[in-house]
Amino acid sequence: AKDAARAAFNLPQPATVRLRLVDLAGDTALERSLGALEAGTQSAELDLHSLPSGIYIVVLEGKRSGAWSTMGTFKLALTK
Repeated sequence: AKDAARAAFNLPQPATVRLRLVDLAGDTALERSLGALEAGTQSAELDLHSLPSGIYIVVLEGKRSGAWSTMGTFKLALTK
């Protein structure tokens, strides 16, 4: 469905994880907390129905020792 996307990623170590979709203006358009995840291959479904068509950067962030850090990014083109 065009209103959903699955983000797949690999965690090298256990971490508390969130995904953020950032538009090209740098604003966070969507944020999804995934909670504490184990190391290994993971995936998450993203509900995109409220977002307009456009290019977004998906930012995978992990929290360890109280601080968030970027663990990876990829581009998402949303067309409706």
